Amino acid sequence: MQRSKRRIYLKESYEEIEELEKKDVQMMYENVRQVTLRRKKNLKHYIKDEDGSILIDEESIKRRWKDNIKGLYAVMKKKKNQR
Repeated sequence: MQRSKRRIYLKESYEEIEELEKKDVQMMYENVRQVTLRRKKNLKHYIKDEDGSILIDEESIKRRWKDNIKGLYAVMKKKKNQR
């Protein structure tokens, strides 16, 4: 889902939750569960740094991928040179 569509979806969901708070508390909690469940599902794919901390911001994730790829190429080059 595109970011803008996701934001619109979340905004509408939050507004609906606020309305349900006044009318139907049980349904409000069900909507909260659905919204937060989707967010938790998205968190199962994450990148950790060398210390084991989860990286959140895009720049540090890119840096980590770049370092990982450089490391893989270095290992491959080393193995190739040993032959």
